[in-house]
Amino acid sequence: MKYLPTLLLLILSPACTTTETGQSTDDLRYNAAVNQMLSKQNDIDEGYTAPKLLESNAPQYPMPTGLISGTIHMGNVTVKVKFTIDTNGSATKPEVTYSDNHTFDKYAINSIKQWKFSPALKHGDPIESTIVLPVYFKN
Repeated sequence: MKYLPTLLLLILSPACTTTETGQSTDDLRYNAAVNQMLSKQNDIDEGYTAPKLLESNAPQYPMPTGLISGTIHMGNVTVKVKFTIDTNGSATKPEVTYSDNHTFDKYAINSIKQWKFSPALKHGDPIESTIVLPVYFKN
């Protein structure tokens, strides 16, 4: 199993516009940032090609029960999630390795489980890879 170094990524703000394809501009910028970082891993081993993020969605910023949206700010939160990208490109086996606020853990995991990747390749054959991803929630 291939372990990639920790990647530093940013979940963009929930206020964004939507393109003609139905994807938010924030999701498109996020995908580009992830893929730029993943592509830097191509030199790890000869014949290794890093996975590529195809589809993502920003995790939902949790609101405390009983409060009207926007009336409270829980601040910026980091949740680090380790997960495997299987040979089909699905994000599997997510587990939180660090969290500033455990209220956010399930939101980070639920979002990542919906992402779709092209898998890592070794000499052209799909292989599993594991990533530790810091997910930042900004309010």
